[in-house]
Amino acid sequence: MEQISEKSEQERIDEFNALKAESDPEVILQRTEEWKKKLEGKYLDFDDCVANKISGVDRMVKDGYSVSSKIREKESENIVKASSLPEVVRIIGKNTCVTLDYRPSRLNIHVLEDGLIQRVYLA
Repeated sequence: MEQISEKSEQERIDEFNALKAESDPEVILQRTEEWKKKLEGKYLDFDDCVANKISGVDRMVKDGYSVSSKIREKESENIVKASSLPEVVRIIGKNTCVTLDYRPSRLNIHVLEDGLIQRVYLA
């Protein structure tokens, strides 16, 4: 019978400290401000998000969310690709249903139908 190895005391302490730091309000505020500076006022590339399988975006595209070719030409440096987003992200559009669970590591991004990022926060 194979034994399951237990985590060392130091591994448990490190995990606890990582979770504690992730939930620290000052850290959350700092990370939120960083993401706001990077994203607010820019446009989300819905097609890239669908290709990278970011949850829920495919439904938004079916509902007509799209960055127009005119915006793509004029604002090309302000188009946000999925690869620049963190691993845990939630894209929220108008009338999007969301859960109310609190996950301090999850980046929430509110977008308009044309892809304009309006609001960014961690929760």
